[in-house]
Amino acid sequence: MMDRSVAVARITETENLTSDLTDADAQWVIDWGVAQLDVLVLGSRDEASAGYKLNQLMAVMRALGSIGGTYAERPPTLLIGDLRGFFARYALAFGQPNRVREADLAPLAARIVPLAPQAVLQVLLATAAGPAPQGEANHG
Repeated sequence: MMDRSVAVARITETENLTSDLTDADAQWVIDWGVAQLDVLVLGSRDEASAGYKLNQLMAVMRALGSIGGTYAERPPTLLIGDLRGFFARYALAFGQPNRVREADLAPLAARIVPLAPQAVLQVLLATAAGPAPQGEANHG
């Protein structure tokens, strides 16, 4: 099992996770990533599994930081590609199906462009996590 302080150090000392963001937005992504450690990484059965899950989490953080820092300047087709990659990484890291359909990407890209960076980060994470299963069952 990976020691929590080692995992936190890997996240906080890896500069390219958040290099596209302002300091405040970068700290928000780091805080989010550290908050995921207990569930995602530290419950792994061995050091190798924990390292693998930590790398997946960091890939999600890197994609999130890249989108959060560049979304306003990206052409729509490139932004849609960035979103596609982010949601695929999130689904892999969290061991769940990708909840975002291809048809949802263009409207989502249009929706986030006018938002402030931290709002974009929050929208992307909420969209990736999706509604609770009960919420999906109760629609309609």
